[in-house]
Amino acid sequence: MGGVGKSSIMHHINNQLVNETYHFDDVIWVTVSKAFNINRLQSEIAITLDLDLSKYEDETRRASKLHKMLSQRKRYVLVLDDLWETFSLEKVGIPEPTRDNGCKLVLTTRSSEVCKRMECREIKVELLTKEETLNLFMTKVEEHQTVLAPKVKEITTKVAKECAWLPLAVITIARKDHRIFMEELIECWIAEGLIVEMKSIEAMFDKEMALKIASTNPRFMVQAGEGLVRVPYEDWSNDVEKVSFMYNKIEELPSRPLSCPRLITLLLKKNYSEVLLIPNSFFTHMQHLKVLDLSNTKIQSLPESISKLENLHALLLTDCPTLKIKRTKVEVSAEELLCLRRLKVLEAQFHNVQELTSYVTVQQFQNLESYNVVVGIVHKNDIHNELYEYNPKAEEGCSYETKSFVSIGLDCAVPPSDIESLDIIRWNDLISLSDIQSLCDAKDLRKCEIRSCNGLESKFSSACFLEDYQILLRAVEELWFEDLPNFRVLFDGVIPLHNIFSFNLKKLYFIRCSSIKNIFPAKLLRNFPNLEKLTVSECKNLEEIIVEVEMSEQGGHRQNDGIRNIFTLRNFKYLTLTNLPRLKSIYKGQMVCESLQYIHVRNCPMLRRLPISLHMNGDGEQAFAPLVLKHIYGEQEWWESLQWENLHTKPTLQSFFSSR
Repeated sequence: MGGVGKSSIMHHINNQLVNETYHFDDVIWVTVSKAFNINRLQSEIAITLDLDLSKYEDETRRASKLHKMLSQRKRYVLVLDDLWETFSLEKVGIPEPTRDNGCKLVLTTRSSEVCKRMECREIKVELLTKEETLNLFMTKVEEHQTVLAPKVKEITTKVAKECAWLPLAVITIARKDHRIFMEELIECWIAEGLIVEMKSIEAMFDKEMALKIASTNPRFMVQAGEGLVRVPYEDWSNDVEKVSFMYNKIEELPSRPLSCPRLITLLLKKNYSEVLLIPNSFFTHMQHLKVLDLSNTKIQSLPESISKLENLHALLLTDCPTLKIKRTKVEVSAEELLCLRRLKVLEAQFHNVQELTSYVTVQQFQNLESYNVVVGIVHKNDIHNELYEYNPKAEEGCSYETKSFVSIGLDCAVPPSDIESLDIIRWNDLISLSDIQSLCDAKDLRKCEIRSCNGLESKFSSACFLEDYQILLRAVEELWFEDLPNFRVLFDGVIPLHNIFSFNLKKLYFIRCSSIKNIFPAKLLRNFPNLEKLTVSECKNLEEIIVEVEMSEQGGHRQNDGIRNIFTLRNFKYLTLTNLPRLKSIYKGQMVCESLQYIHVRNCPMLRRLPISLHMNGDGEQAFAPLVLKHIYGEQEWWESLQWENLHTKPTLQSFFSSR
């Protein structure tokens, strides 16, 4: 039986053996799972031994290499967790455990027959008692520092009973050898109506949700990751409620109409076949379907019966390689979507502006709780590759985007005003964001990326723009500029300093903006109190990050070579500067960044100064680095060439520096 605690018990034993090295020299743990094959098991064991088998395709050759490596180990325990079928130790390459070699083979399985055929001594794990199940449930709740209301506590017995007193059912819903992204799971729960959308994840686990889980007895059909090529018609039952065929190689679904009137969720994502064909009549008798996930498949068109799904809440079509283009979305027409009157979640691509506007103007779009929409034709160059930079795990504050809009090569594709994420790609006539009127009221926009727009010269133009777009500028947290050859300045024109508001910007990226020479006017930087991260890369003409300029109502920006200021960035944490051949200065004055954690500088040969202000003791004889500073990365030659205004600065920072 699955879920009784076999793996948990073995984990405790595993940890004990690792700590008590006098028993065994090595403890090797491999999770097998139902999707078993010899090749995969060989690879999993080899990884734990730091043995590379990728260059050997022949199963026998791989077994020989593995056998040799294991035989060289003196005493080891090999744990095979969740074994579903028997196999030959010789075929895999596992030496026979004997008293002489001191090795042991331990396996967990839900099949007594597997134990017998593998000639293992059988130890049965019994179910928990009612009291033990309730104690486990409460222990897991207390781990999250959650205090249950008295009324909710009454429900725990029902939940425990529904879990059939199985520990695994109480504490998890995940396949043990595969990561499940929390956002995707929550998205499905929202679409199914299990939970309503809330501001925080913690707020979701209430009495109503527990009651729904406890009072239902759904029928599932799950065959994920089993290498399926087709789904037999006879496998479908008319009372099935949730179906998952993820991570297979399915090419075609049953051609005969299926009668599944109770089906709520159908997950077909990540079927890695050459093409996924869905017959036109497939959805005819699935009137109650709420979640349809076809993402990461090679589907080329939606079947006609999609219009029958009047109760569909979520239609997920992201990352479907239409026309052999990677990471695009299946094209969908507004006419097809108009039939889906209860749609709450949409991820799809519109071919042109006309299809988008015909849908945006209807009430259905206004009712969407979450969308990820692409308008235009996606090219391979539009794929957003992550910039190589140091990205510490400690970085926090990323929010889950629920309303995302991507416009590609279409200057008149007007984004909705309630967007949370905006990507603008290949708008060659775009000169400034002032040209996009709908952004004036974009109070929810948190992230904006602008890429490959050859005409863009500035992000924000004139004081009038700052006045008219205060709602947008107070909201946006992340700006990304990439491949903008004519982009010159972040702010253009006359910018008055009186009555200027504070921006909410936290992260700022400039990648391959060849015309920009500086980023911030120093006096305006004080209006970015929340700035946490700045990344600049491959901007070949950039000379200075922060520049002293005179700013007034009468004139524009003028270089000021007078007295340099000392200013404070209270929340600034990450600075990344790479491949900037003309960069001479970050700032010619002094910066106080008490929250600074990481500095990464690479291929900036003309940069000779880090404007970090250190704390000094009363007599000025001892300097102190920022308390949270963790690392400074760069070339050793660059570090040695830096010039310091204080003799104590370099020795103080030396322990934080390392070259890669």
